[in-house]
Amino acid sequence: MSDQEQTEIRKKGLAKMSEVYGWEMADGPGLHFGHTAAQLFAEVWTREELSNRDRRLLLLGLLAGNGHTDVAEIQAGKWELLPELLAYALQDARVEADVYLRMTNQLPDQLGA
Repeated sequence: MSDQEQTEIRKKGLAKMSEVYGWEMADGPGLHFGHTAAQLFAEVWTREELSNRDRRLLLLGLLAGNGHTDVAEIQAGKWELLPELLAYALQDARVEADVYLRMTNQLPDQLGA
């Protein structure tokens, strides 16, 4: 892949990152940032199979389910400002996630496992 093609992919990723996070995303240094922009946002987040809303809800579930509630709260706070994930829908998702996480975390204890 040429340098120009790589630059275009990175620009596409930065544009999608700006759309997702709700502010103008500047290019950043490092290999990790480059992979995030080029692969995660330019390739994955631009696919049409899931909407941005669906991806946000999936990410919130993954973060909360893996105990990263601090990061989930930060992300959720930013997404409340975006029209596709209204505050009441996000609150409903938080309640549902909380119930399921409590059930699944307690289930082994209740079964004697």
